Amino acid sequence: MPVCTAILLLLKVALTYGIPNIYLEERFDDGVGWKNRWVQSKHRSDYGLFTISHGKFYGDAQVGIGLQTTQNSRFYAASRKFDIMPENLSGPLVIQFSVKHEQKIDCGGAYIKILSGKINQTDFHNSSSYYIMFGPDICADSKVLQMILRYNDTYFTWAHRVNCKSDRLTHVYTLVIHQNLTYKVLIDLKIVKSGLLLEDLQFLVPASKSEGKTDVVDEEEGTSTEDPAIRSTQVEGYTDEFLSYDSTNKKARPDKFNRQVKDILNREKKVRPSTCSKDSETQIVKPTHMDLNFYKGIGAVGIDVWQVKAGTIFDNILITDDESYAIRFAKKTWQLYKYPEKHMKEKLHEEEEIEQDREQARKWKLNFASDGKEREKEKGEYATSRNKELGDETSSITEEDTRDSNVDKGAPLLAKREAMLDQMCSSPPAKKKMRFDAWSKVLIENELVDRMGQTSGILGLSENIVVRDVESYSVEGQQKIRRAGAKRRRWAARKSHRCNRSDSQKTREQNLNKRNRNVGIMPKFEQRADEPLESFVKRLADCLKEREIKLLSEVVEMVGREGAVRLYEATAKLENEGGMMTKDGSRRRLPGGIFMQLAKEDSEAGDKVKQLFKKDRLEKRSLRRKLGLAVTVDKQVESDLAVRMVVWLLTRASTATLLPFLSVTFFAFVASGDPNVYLYERFDDGDAWKNRWVQSSHSANYGRFKRTYGRYFANWRNNMGIQTSQNARFYALSRKLDTVFDSRNKTFVLQYSVKHEQNIECGGAYIKVLSAETDLNDFNGLTPYYVMFGPDICGYERKVHVIFGYKGKNLELDRELHFEPDNLTHVYTLMLFPNMTYKVSIDQSVVSQGNLEDHWSFLPPKFIKDPKAKQPDDWDSRKTIIDVNDTKPDDWDKPKTILDPNAVKPDDWNDEINGEWRPPEIPNPEYKGEWKPREIKNPNYQGVWSAPYIYNPEYVADPYLVAHADVGAVGFEMWQMKCGTIFDNILITDDPQFAEKVANETWRAYIDLEKLRLNEYLEKKGKSKEKADESENQNLKNAEDGDELRVEGGQAVANDEL
Repeated sequence: MPVCTAILLLLKVALTYGIPNIYLEERFDDGVGWKNRWVQSKHRSDYGLFTISHGKFYGDAQVGIGLQTTQNSRFYAASRKFDIMPENLSGPLVIQFSVKHEQKIDCGGAYIKILSGKINQTDFHNSSSYYIMFGPDICADSKVLQMILRYNDTYFTWAHRVNCKSDRLTHVYTLVIHQNLTYKVLIDLKIVKSGLLLEDLQFLVPASKSEGKTDVVDEEEGTSTEDPAIRSTQVEGYTDEFLSYDSTNKKARPDKFNRQVKDILNREKKVRPSTCSKDSETQIVKPTHMDLNFYKGIGAVGIDVWQVKAGTIFDNILITDDESYAIRFAKKTWQLYKYPEKHMKEKLHEEEEIEQDREQARKWKLNFASDGKEREKEKGEYATSRNKELGDETSSITEEDTRDSNVDKGAPLLAKREAMLDQMCSSPPAKKKMRFDAWSKVLIENELVDRMGQTSGILGLSENIVVRDVESYSVEGQQKIRRAGAKRRRWAARKSHRCNRSDSQKTREQNLNKRNRNVGIMPKFEQRADEPLESFVKRLADCLKEREIKLLSEVVEMVGREGAVRLYEATAKLENEGGMMTKDGSRRRLPGGIFMQLAKEDSEAGDKVKQLFKKDRLEKRSLRRKLGLAVTVDKQVESDLAVRMVVWLLTRASTATLLPFLSVTFFAFVASGDPNVYLYERFDDGDAWKNRWVQSSHSANYGRFKRTYGRYFANWRNNMGIQTSQNARFYALSRKLDTVFDSRNKTFVLQYSVKHEQNIECGGAYIKVLSAETDLNDFNGLTPYYVMFGPDICGYERKVHVIFGYKGKNLELDRELHFEPDNLTHVYTLMLFPNMTYKVSIDQSVVSQGNLEDHWSFLPPKFIKDPKAKQPDDWDSRKTIIDVNDTKPDDWDKPKTILDPNAVKPDDWNDEINGEWRPPEIPNPEYKGEWKPREIKNPNYQGVWSAPYIYNPEYVADPYLVAHADVGAVGFEMWQMKCGTIFDNILITDDPQFAEKVANETWRAYIDLEKLRLNEYLEKKGKSKEKADESENQNLKNAEDGDELRVEGGQAVANDEL
C-alpha cells in the first residue's frame, strides 16, 4: 500500500512540474572543481587564461562567482562537455548564460558556442565547427547580439540587429528554439525579438555556380586549396583570426582589410580570381527546411572570444529543454541580486571618483612645484633630439637656429626640417588628406617585424621585436560599409515594416499622440497571403498593443482573418475619432480593449466571443482560488534535481524491484524538500496553546488573552486566534520557537495576522523576536529583543514599526510606514536577506524594501568630512560683490520730506500770537533713499566650501547586522486602551515562498468572505441598535404617561379633601 501511494504521488509531481532535461548547468560555485570540467585549448600557446572571481562588485559573493578573463589583448578558448548528452530533442532548446563586463570594454566578444559532443577540446579554436553561436559582441560603437546557426554544413546568420547591454552590470541572455522552428531571444528575461527561423535567418553567398570559391595557387607546386565550409581564401601562414575581424562569426562576407594589407599578403602568395565572371555579385539565401533534431549531436559548450581589455565574467551557463525552468533559474541566480549588485557598483564608483580626485590633486601639486627653467631646458633637449632625427642632411642645423627668446625654441627647427623635407621630396604632397587607419598600421607593423625577424641579427632587432597580435580592421572600409548599410536600411524601411509603415511615419504619429492624447492614430494593417496564423496574430497584437496574445488568437479564429481586419479598421476609426470609454466612464479603452468590445458586438461571432470571455474570467477566478496555481513557487535547485531523478527512475522502471526504492527515494525527497519552519502557531488545537505560551508574572496587572475567532469570521478553524480581553491594560505573553533559529547566512521571514474587531484608538499590535535565553516569566517592556515588528495606533499616528536591537540600542526605520486601520484581518510580513537587504509587506504588497545600512543607523557613516581640512585663505564664497564701476546719479540726493505746496494758511491764523505760518511737511515722492552701489555676480565665486570626504576610521563592516545565532522566542508586549485585537498564524521560516503560500491559504482565500461577514454583522448590529432605541423611547414615553396620571390622580384627591 505505501508503494502505491508513492507511485500516485510521484505521478502527481511529474504532471505538476514536468520532467526538464538539464543537459548542462554550470554555476562555478565549487571552488577549483571547474578546472576538472573545463579544458583550456592548446591550439595556440598565447591563449588568455581564465580565473574564478565574483568581481569588484556583486549581489552575492557566492552566487556571483563566475569565469573571468584576465589578460588584455588576448584570444580565449575553453570548453566543457555536457552533463547529459541529448538522445533526441523532443522539446525546445534553451540556451542561457549571464555576462558581466566589469571593464569598460571597447572591443571584445562575450558569446558562447554550442559544439559537438565529439569535439577535440584541446584543439578548440575560432575555426572549429560549431552548431550555434549566441551572445553579445562589442566593437567600438557596434554593440550587437550575435546569433549564428549551422545547418547541413552551412552557417546562417541572424538577419536582425539587436543591441546588447554595454554597461558594467550582470545581464542574462536567453535563446529559445521551439520544435515548430519559432524562436525567442530574451535579455534580462524580457523578449527583445521573436519570430520564425526560416524567415529571420539568411546566408550571404556568391551567386556563381562555383559558390565564389577563390583558388590559392602555390608558386612552387602549382596546387590549389579551398575551404568550402568557410568559403574564404586561406593563405598559408595566416589564420582567419588574422585576416578578418569577423572571422570568428563565420560570416561569409568580404574581408575588411585594406589594399595595403593585401599587397603585403600577396608577396608570398598569388591569388588567382575564379574563372566565373560574376563572383562579385551576391544574393541572400535563406534556409528552405530545418529540423531541430539536427542539433541532437550537441554535447559541449565553448567560449572562444577576443578581448582587448580583460575583465568579463561568464556565469550560470544553462542548456535545457524547459523554458520555465530557465526562467526560474535566472530569477534565482540574477533577478534576486541585481539591485544589491547595482548598489554596490554605485558605491565602488563613488570610491573610485574620490581616489581619482586625490590622484589628480597630487599631480597638480607636482606640476606647479616644477621649475620653469627645467621646462625650458626640456624644450631645448627636445629640439636637439628632433634635429638628430633628420639624418646627415639635416644635421647642419645648429643650436643657433633656436636662439629666439620671444618664440618656442622648437619652432624654427621644425620649420627648417619641413622645408628641407619638401626639397627632398620629388613629388608634391597629395591634396586629399589621408585618414588614420589604426588597425591597418598595426597589421603592417606586425608584417614588417615578422619579415625583419626572419633575418636574425640584422640591426640587432631580434632581441627587441614585440609583436602586437591583433585583428585587422580598416577604418575607411568600415565607414564605407556603414554608409552602405544605412542606405540599405533606409530603402528596406520604406518597402516594409512590421505594421506596414515607415519609421519616420511612426515617429510622427507618436509625437502627435504626445501632443493630443484624445486622438489615436493607429498603423495600417493588411492581410498577407500565405501568412501563418501565429505571425498574423503577432502583427495584430503589435498594432493593437495587446498583451493577451492567446486570447486574441482565439478571437481571430472565431471571427476569421477578414473579420479581424474589418474589426481592426473599425477600431482605428474609433480611435481616430477620440476612442471609446470604459463601461464606468473612468478612462479610455486601449486599442486592444476596443477591438475586443467590437468583437463581442459582432453580429456573426459575438455570442461565441462573449462565451470565450466568460470562460476566461472563470478560469482566472479559479486559478486565483487554487493556491497551488496562484503562486509561482521557485523550488530549490536540489529539489528540482530530486524531482527529475525520481520521475526519471519511475518512467524507466521495468521491474517491480525498483518500486520499494522509488518509495524510499520519494519520501526522502519530500523530507529534504520541505522548508525550514521554526514556528507556525495557528491556535487550532483547543486549549493546548496555554501549554506553549507563557503569561508574564512581572506584573500582576497584565491583561489576559482568550482563544476565539471573534464576532465575525470566514472560517472558524483558520480564523481562530488569541484576543485581548481587558481594556486599559498592558499585555505580556510569549512562547519558545519549536527550533532555535541560526539566521546567519539565511533568509529570515516573520509573518503574522492581526484583526482589530474594536474601533481601536490607542494601542499596539506588534510582535517581538527574542533570544533563546530570554526568561519568559519575567518578559516585560524592558526585555531586550532582536526585532520589533507590527502596527501601532495612537490617535492620528498610525504606523508600522520595524525596530532592530543592535549592540544595546533599539534602531528604528528612518521613514514611517503608514496604514489605514479597519476591522478586517491583515497580514504583516518582514523578510531579511543574507545580502543585507530587507522587504516589508502588508497584505502581500511590498511597502518598503532596500539596503539595511541605508535605512537604519547600525554603523557610523563609511565616509566623513576630513576634520583636518581647512578652508583655503583665497577661497571666495561670495555669490555677489559690489560693482566698483557703479556711480551715484547726479539727481539722486533729494530731501526725505518737502513742504506741502498745496497747503493754505488758515484765515484765523495770527502771526503775532501763533508765530510765522509754515506749510506742513509731506513725504517727498522723488526721494529714493540712501544710495548704495549695486551688486553683481562674483566672477571668482567658488561656491560654499566643504571639507573633502575621507574614509571613516571608525567604520567597521558587520556581515551580521540583524542575523543572530540564537533566535529562540517570540512575544506580544504592548498597551491597549480598548481590547478586541486577534492575533493568528504566527510564522517564522527561511523560505519566502512558503510564507507566501501560508498567506494565500489563511488570508487571501477568505478575505472576501470575511468582508461579507463583517457587513452582515454591522447590518445586524445596526438593526439591533434601532430596536433598542425604539424600546428605550417607548419606555420613556410610558414613563412620562404614568407621571401625568399620577399627577392628575393626586390633584383629584386634593379636590375631594377640600
